[in-house]
Parts: sequence; C-alpha cells; structure tokens
Amino acid sequence: VLTLTASRSPTVHSDDTGLTARERDVLTLIAEGSSNPQIARALDLSLKTVQNYVSRILDKLQLADRTQAALYVRRHNNSKRQT
Repeated sequence: VLTLTASRSPTVHSDDTGLTARERDVLTLIAEGSSNPQIARALDLSLKTVQNYVSRILDKLQLADRTQAALYVRRHNNSKRQT
C-alpha cells in the first residue's frame, strides 16, 4: 500500500511488499529522487548500508534499477488512490 503524504511525495506504508520498515524508508527516498549519499545522510546510515538496502529492495521487488523502483512506487501509489 502506497500513499501520498501532504507534500505529495510517494510513501510506502505497508509491508505487503515484503520490505522491512527501513527498506520502505529507503524506497520512499529513492522515489523522491534521492541519491544513495542523500539517503545515507537523511537516515543517518553509512553509504554501504544504503547500497545494501537498495540491492535488497531491487531483489525483493524483482526490479532492475532504482528508476524502476521509483516507478514501482508511483504506479502502486496510483493504483491505491483509485481503489
């Protein structure tokens, strides 16, 4: 389940994706266009940890890259708003 926050940024709120809460945080920042260094600063994580999270997210969602991950969030957010 994906929703928009008041700032209209896509946010992942449910674990029906199989992602952990922290992975959902990272995915949300990816969808907002944040780079790995920006995500690391925002979540107070090391760059390597963010890289590991991104890899796990892509693997769990069976996506090829972060662009597909951002599109995944937007696509699922739109389907949630239509239901």
